[in-house]
Amino acid sequence: MPQHRRSIVVVLAVLALAGCTTGTEPEPEPHPSSTIPALQPVNRPLPDPAPPVTADEAPTYSGVGQVLVSGQCSGTLVDTGVPTGPAYVLTNGHCADGWGEDGNLVLVDEQAWDGASVKFGLVQGEDPGPELAVTSIAYSTMKRYDLAVLRLEGTLGAAQGLGLRALPIAVQAPATGDAVVNVGIPVQALDQDAWVQRAGSCTLGAQTDLLENVWYWQDAWGNDCPGIIQGSSGSPLLAGDEVVGVINTTTYGGFIRGGECFLGNPCELGPDGETMVDDRSYAQSVAGVAYCFDDAGVFALGGSCPLPVPGVRTPTTNATVSLDAVRAGEADVRVALLSDRAVAVRYGLAPATSERPCADEATYTGETRVEGGTTLADGLVQPTTVAVELPAVEGRSLWCVTSGAAADASVVVLDVDGTPPVFTPTITVEDIGDALWVIPSFVNPELSNIQTNVGPDADCSDAGGFRDFLSTPIFVEKTDLPVTVCVLARDVAGNAAPMQEFRVTG
Repeated sequence: MPQHRRSIVVVLAVLALAGCTTGTEPEPEPHPSSTIPALQPVNRPLPDPAPPVTADEAPTYSGVGQVLVSGQCSGTLVDTGVPTGPAYVLTNGHCADGWGEDGNLVLVDEQAWDGASVKFGLVQGEDPGPELAVTSIAYSTMKRYDLAVLRLEGTLGAAQGLGLRALPIAVQAPATGDAVVNVGIPVQALDQDAWVQRAGSCTLGAQTDLLENVWYWQDAWGNDCPGIIQGSSGSPLLAGDEVVGVINTTTYGGFIRGGECFLGNPCELGPDGETMVDDRSYAQSVAGVAYCFDDAGVFALGGSCPLPVPGVRTPTTNATVSLDAVRAGEADVRVALLSDRAVAVRYGLAPATSERPCADEATYTGETRVEGGTTLADGLVQPTTVAVELPAVEGRSLWCVTSGAAADASVVVLDVDGTPPVFTPTITVEDIGDALWVIPSFVNPELSNIQTNVGPDADCSDAGGFRDFLSTPIFVEKTDLPVTVCVLARDVAGNAAPMQEFRVTG
């Protein structure tokens, strides 16, 4: 795995429902004399986990394993109908590789990093089953669908010979109201010995398009599956013996308020825009993905395969801007475009709604050319940039770009935010012996840019006295107490919360 990809995994592997656990050092005790108000509740409680799969049920679900590629996820051994063909596991794109700030990247036949594997047979009270290496990422994307196909060592027949039951992917889509079963290996807030297969019965809601962070997904199945937490990503929804969907995100454990459509807070798109629905999970549609395997059982795009093919990429970073900046003409929003080959593209902007404007030819009002293959001296690709004039109203827009048909468009989610942070900034004060640590509260995306002014005589009205707070706690000697702590917080769009002043005493 190239080093730049490894760094992405380390930083972002907790995306949506991909679990990631690390060791932690003991934390200092809160300073007993502190009278600083506590931060308001931020997240909803997690759901209780679904019940573990029993030993009697284990053979039925033996093809569901724990995917260890990017974080901890779940996945399903696919029955391609060709035992002599490769063995594949179906999971989420965010459980594979190549995702990040580009919501339109499509990876095909990428080498997996050393150590990537899928663990099978994680059944409570039973010895673990086989662990098979992931040899390559046959396919991975978060463009329109959060899906990945991982190639395992050996053939499908060899995997089946180990006692693993491969499951076919449904050709026909299920219907709203259908009963399904979710089987996965959730890990969040569970001891490692509880990282076992868990199964829950649930009902499919309506299909909907989703927005989450920089991603735009189509045809996701809302559902009431129990126990969807980190580690559930990639877990199948089963109707009988067929995989009809793959869990990829949820609003369980999301923000109580603020952060709608941000990471871990997916929004449904309706005729009038986006809405975050409490306590709902979503599964990516997989109907037709069975057509992505040829007669030899090898994964292949094209033909009747519905998955997106590689196209125009959009490594855009300034996706959220303040309404004030737009109104003042100061919002310098530019979309970066990359392509493996020189292509002419068409583009256009439309409100984010369930009407799917990117599939409408009338949306495309501009054009440019992306010169694929142009590189800088350090080997990086030089993108083509296009300025975007956003509407001076709050809400999200979809910027659509395509080098072919509108149905194949890449989509960039852009947000105009005019609402100040909904949380009031506060601090925590921790006693470390002869000194204190003072730590302002971060709550992305609502309190994400913090400035502080700290000292015995700090003047909170002095704009020049504030400094950016990064991640290191502010060190205050007890001999310097009392001190004034001024906190100025802004959301990701730059909207400011009222400045807060705290007095820390001995």
